Amino acid sequence: KVLREGRHGAHAELAILEPFRASLPPEVFGAPFVPPKTDGSGRDRKILRQAFDLLAAAGWTQQGGQLVDRNGQALTLEFLIDQQIFERVLTPYVANLKALGIAATIRQADPAQYQARQDAFDFDLVMNAFLLLATPIDGLRQFFSSQAADQQGSRNYAGIREPAVDAALAKRASVATRDDLIAITRAIDRVVRAKHTMIPAWY
Repeated sequence: KVLREGRHGAHAELAILEPFRASLPPEVFGAPFVPPKTDGSGRDRKILRQAFDLLAAAGWTQQGGQLVDRNGQALTLEFLIDQQIFERVLTPYVANLKALGIAATIRQADPAQYQARQDAFDFDLVMNAFLLLATPIDGLRQFFSSQAADQQGSRNYAGIREPAVDAALAKRASVATRDDLIAITRAIDRVVRAKHTMIPAWY
């Protein structure tokens, strides 16, 4: 979610994160990250080139049409789904990943197996809807805390373990105004987006 500026602008949320500046990406303290826009063709060469350059900078090289690391290990990704309808949504994404040399696949599991694997964090990528109350005081820990990352069945599917986020969550106990809550949620939002923990779908 992209939350609107509170009355105090970004000052309050950045104040929460300031003690952790050394361990966070610089982007956390700048303009909040927004995913790039493509040309709408489904095969934007400019964006694909940017993605390839980022992968190359991270040490991945092409070998026989596949991206491999320094040990020759191929980069593979599996999207775990429980409904066939998601294949239509993910197939163009998988095609672009394959164009980059990433061995991407889609695996459909039956609902029981899907739930069991999701609860055990036994997946590469899953699609999920994040539903929070209009005043999300109690639910945030299940989605973003380090404690939830190790708790099977929690909603912290990405395994977020970030001291800055835990510190923001700890401030919920002293929330006195809605502006305080907005600052906390926007601080978490900044960190999660800057670290590319989640990929927005239907964005």
